Amino acid sequence: MPRRLVADLMHASADVPFVSLTRSLNVRAVVEARARAAQAPGWAAIFVKAFALVAKTEPTLRTLHVKLPWPCLYELPRSVGMVAIARVRKARTAYCSSASAPPTRWHSAMSTR
Repeated sequence: MPRRLVADLMHASADVPFVSLTRSLNVRAVVEARARAAQAPGWAAIFVKAFALVAKTEPTLRTLHVKLPWPCLYELPRSVGMVAIARVRKARTAYCSSASAPPTRWHSAMSTR
C-alpha cells in the first residue's frame, strides 16, 4: 500500500511544472522556542503550519494551474498541507501521509493548550 501511494503521487505529478527556489531563513527564534517546549513539535509540522499561516494572507500560495475543462489558474479558498513521512522500524520502511487542518482550526487548537 505505501509504495502504491508514492507511485500514484509520482504518476500524478509527472506533468506538473516544477520550480525550485532557494532562500536562507533565520530560524534561531524557532529553535529556541522549540527547545523550551515540553514536547517539541517536528520540523515538518512547524514548516507546514508556517506555510499555511502565510498562505492564508497570500493568495499566490493557494493558487494552482488547472488543465480541465480549460487551462486556468484557480485560487483555493483555504490551504491544506500534506506531509509524506518515511519511518524505519525493525528493518522495514513504512510510509504514511497526513493532511493538516486549515490554519484557523490550528490556531484555536494551539491556543487552548
